[in-house]
Amino acid sequence: QRKEAEAEAAREAVLNKTMLGALGEGVYGIDMNGLCTFVNPAAMKMLEMSEEELIGRPQHELFHYQHPDGLPYDRSECPIFNTLKDGQIRQADDYFITGSKNFLPVKLTVSPVNINDRQVGAVVVFRDTSRLKSYQRSLRIMAESNVQPGEDMLSFLVKNLAQSQGKCCAFIASVDE
Repeated sequence: QRKEAEAEAAREAVLNKTMLGALGEGVYGIDMNGLCTFVNPAAMKMLEMSEEELIGRPQHELFHYQHPDGLPYDRSECPIFNTLKDGQIRQADDYFITGSKNFLPVKLTVSPVNINDRQVGAVVVFRDTSRLKSYQRSLRIMAESNVQPGEDMLSFLVKNLAQSQGKCCAFIASVDE
C-alpha cells in the first residue's frame, strides 16, 4: 500500500509539473521567507533566468529589488511580501528585472498558499505586458498629436502608429470581395 501511495504521489508530481509547463503565463512559488520554491518554464523564459538561478533564492533580491526610476523597491511596498504578511490575494501592474537587467512590465496576481489552515507561502502568476504598454504609449502619442490641415485622419493614425513602433512606414489595404 505504501508503494501505491508513493507511485500516486509521483504521478501527481509529474502531472503538476506538466500542467505548469503548459501554461503561457509565468508562475512561481515562494516560502514565507520569500525564497523561490518552484518556477515554470514560461517564468524562466520571461525572467531570462534558469531554475538553478531561482530555486532557493530570494525572489525580491533577484528580480524585484528596484523600480524603473532607479529607486529601491522596499519590501514594505511589495504586493508579494504584503501577501506573505497578511494572506490577502493581490493584483498589480509591476516590473520585474530580467537576467539581462531590463525592466519587464508585468501584470501579476499573488495568492497565499495554505496547508492545514496555515499559510506556508505564496504563488505568483504573471504575464508580460510590454506589448500592451507599447500600444498604450502609441495611443498616448497619437492623442497628444495634432492632425495637420488637409491630412487624412487614417493616414495620420497609421503614420504615427508606425513611428511609435519604431517603423518607418506602414500601409493599410482594402480588398474588395
